[in-house]
Amino acid sequence: GIKVSYGEKVKVWGYALKANEYTDASSDRVYAAGLDSKIGAVDVYAAYFRGECDDANQKIYNVGLSFDVAKDLNLSYEYMMGDQKYVPEVSKDGWVATLAYKGADAATPGSWGLSATYYDQPVNAYLNPTTDAKVFDDGYKGWGVVANYALAKNIVAELSYYDTEAKVGDQDEKLFYADLYFTF
Repeated sequence: GIKVSYGEKVKVWGYALKANEYTDASSDRVYAAGLDSKIGAVDVYAAYFRGECDDANQKIYNVGLSFDVAKDLNLSYEYMMGDQKYVPEVSKDGWVATLAYKGADAATPGSWGLSATYYDQPVNAYLNPTTDAKVFDDGYKGWGVVANYALAKNIVAELSYYDTEAKVGDQDEKLFYADLYFTF
């Protein structure tokens, strides 16, 4: 794919790429455009995503903000809306909110972080979610917590727990796992 961005106070960006491994057709494409800025102490962004594949064309609009509520404590919120109801049983709009304390810095051994996130995301409001939680065919809602710790320079350990359920029906899943990141 190709990604382009420009700007200092207001960053305008866009990208185009072949869709990921979850699609079958070689003609599947994803396009995105957006802008990021800071208004006082608040980081804001808006984005547009378009997925084109053989069986569906989906457009998603996102807006979000993030700000510090105290020293080392950040609150972020993202609202997303799809252009159509591909799955009629669920809505076209969803949201995600995260409260994060500090965060492990790979360059600083002993640094650590903790975050908690709540998800309410119907399948009509995303192309491919960026969570490791179970997302189900019709979308998902639930929460997750993540703790990370810099064990040594360039080595970060992370523990995650997610508890999600399907937007339709009674399916749910709890997931606990650990990651170890090495950076160079």
